[in-house]
Amino acid sequence: MKNDTKRLDSYLRRAREFWNEQELVPAGSSIIIALSGGKDSVCLLRLLAAERETLSLKLFACHVHHGLRKSADAELEFCRKLCEKFDVGFYEFRVDAASRAAEFSVGVEEAGRQLRYECFEKLKNSLGADLVATAHTASDNTETVVMNLVRGGSLRGLSGIPPKRGYIVRPVLCFDSAEIKDILSLFGQDHVTDESNLTGFFRRNRVRSSLIPLMKEENPALDRVVFDNSLNIREETELLEVFLRRSLKGAVSADLMSCDREELKTVCRDLDSDEPARFWIRIASQALGTPFPDSERQRSLAAACLTSGAGRVLQLSDGAVLKIGQKTLRFMKSVSSPSFCVKIPEGKTSLPFSGALVTRSGIKNGVNYKNINKMLMIMKINPDTIKGEVCARNRLPGDSIVINSMHKSAKKLVCDLKLDPALRDAWPVFCDEDGVIWIPGVGLSDRARPVSERFFELIFDLPPLSGLPSQTTAPSVPSKGE
Repeated sequence: MKNDTKRLDSYLRRAREFWNEQELVPAGSSIIIALSGGKDSVCLLRLLAAERETLSLKLFACHVHHGLRKSADAELEFCRKLCEKFDVGFYEFRVDAASRAAEFSVGVEEAGRQLRYECFEKLKNSLGADLVATAHTASDNTETVVMNLVRGGSLRGLSGIPPKRGYIVRPVLCFDSAEIKDILSLFGQDHVTDESNLTGFFRRNRVRSSLIPLMKEENPALDRVVFDNSLNIREETELLEVFLRRSLKGAVSADLMSCDREELKTVCRDLDSDEPARFWIRIASQALGTPFPDSERQRSLAAACLTSGAGRVLQLSDGAVLKIGQKTLRFMKSVSSPSFCVKIPEGKTSLPFSGALVTRSGIKNGVNYKNINKMLMIMKINPDTIKGEVCARNRLPGDSIVINSMHKSAKKLVCDLKLDPALRDAWPVFCDEDGVIWIPGVGLSDRARPVSERFFELIFDLPPLSGLPSQTTAPSVPSKGE
């Protein structure tokens, strides 16, 4: 019994050290535990409950019933009683994973994962909780790394499951499956078994039941080795990304989807590597919400960015494209003219696709309104002639503007600006309910000109490509395997 106590204390100490090292469970946190009733999530609950008083934690549990198996009702009741026993607030969600899978043409496993994270986020917002803790283990991490290796991936893929992503934390990631079982045994804690984990139906389960055991015959400590390597690769990858962000500062737009082509060429030439181009392709595709191209495709896209002639359009997945201009490279959602319409209230408004920023002032009185055409990117507008809302939108067939009593085609006027091909289709026109009132760089409609010292100002700013953030914003729903 004394040896059991020492062993449990050792596990608890390892957990605390991991939490502190990765800053996973700050004192005073309110944490939602993703509780399925399986051994991993039950172990997670017991470890957090054991440290609750010491760390002043507030604990809640979220159980998602996927509507897939008859045993799901019993699993829900098991989780409810477990939470009652350890005074953990219990919340349940019922979802239809099969219907989601059919509606979005994804696998049932993927549909269930999406729905779970939606429920976690909904409950987090409802309770005002700080963190959502999921029960990924070192064994899950091994499976993820192996799957990424088999299907091909970047260093980020080989770094496995991150201990923390936004508000999602993985406090038992430092323990493998055998250690989880041992901890539950030391707690004297039972759990439920998901029978889908015992079949070879899902790809991950096939890797778990067939491939991983063969690898462990070569190295029984596989999970520990892969976990340690994953942390090392993640640290080195993050350092590399910091370096690449600094090297690309001034070349990449704030929305990450545009890149100054000459600046990119210079950085790649100075480093004698196309990695900066491939790095921009990865972060731009993430910002656009399209899957990362595989390594081979990244290399071909990088080569096109650095050497192809202007006007080339490269098709990516999910309808995304990379448009190559003389000076600008641009990720967009479709080959055709981008569709957007953005209301322009007072203050600053970002426009999609072009990366432009529009600033609208309040109405000014008694200020000189003359010489309004000296700078075609700053325009004074007569508020008394505006019908409805002022909006910035993409150019439409038939758009025209009246300047100096002459009707002029918006398409021809924009073409005459000789914009870079990667930006031409995204160049906005400003409109009210009666039509176009201003085209930046072209001019203001006669009807929108001020006739007195009463006007509001619109400033169109297409800044130099800069503002690459220190890190990209993670999606609220982690990628597969995370």
